[in-house]
Amino acid sequence: MLERALQLHAEVFERLLMGIWSIWKNRNSMLWDNTSRPAADLFLSAMTWLDEFNKAQASSEINRSQGIERWQPAHGSLVKINVDGAFCHHLIMEALGA
Repeated sequence: MLERALQLHAEVFERLLMGIWSIWKNRNSMLWDNTSRPAADLFLSAMTWLDEFNKAQASSEINRSQGIERWQPAHGSLVKINVDGAFCHHLIMEALGA
């Protein structure tokens, strides 16, 4: 099956992967939250996510080609730290990562 999938045009392969991901996500929603969505809704949301991702990638490529704010290492004795955080409201949990 993988051999057949790899023979697909890149755009069709992307859509296939997004469809599979959407089905997997719906399965997890059913397993953990006892909720599911209709197939048409899954397909539309998956294609919307893919379109948004492609637009973000295109925008990012334009910004990179224009040289807008590229990352540079800290100067001298300074240190840069990438920090990210998340909060899960229904579990009242939070996380911080660096």
